[in-house]
Amino acid sequence: MNISVYNDNVTEQEMIICYIKSYYHGRNMAVKIHALGSGAFLDESIEANVPDIALICLDDDKGIRTARHIRELYKACELVFISDTPKYGMEAYDLHVVHYLVKPVGYSQLCEALSRCEKQR
Repeated sequence: MNISVYNDNVTEQEMIICYIKSYYHGRNMAVKIHALGSGAFLDESIEANVPDIALICLDDDKGIRTARHIRELYKACELVFISDTPKYGMEAYDLHVVHYLVKPVGYSQLCEALSRCEKQR
């Protein structure tokens, strides 16, 4: 399982990665996690690690652009939005986002999002 976490806030990103590791460790599943900035775009270097799940922080429009880019290239990738506001709800709907998390994100919320992503696969 390849998971990409797009977040410019290093502290938040590390917490989310810790949650992901804990979730999959408890399920005895191997996971590769790729930490990227929220405005990062996928390029040839990431094609070897196409994300199965992408968690995208939406602090500004960079996250939406990243989500659109991922959706265009990798239609099977499950998207999860993380934001401090619900204002990106329409974009989430248009991009077929599996879950929309509002900050602060707790462990149980992230587990629910990952579980939904697994069910979609």
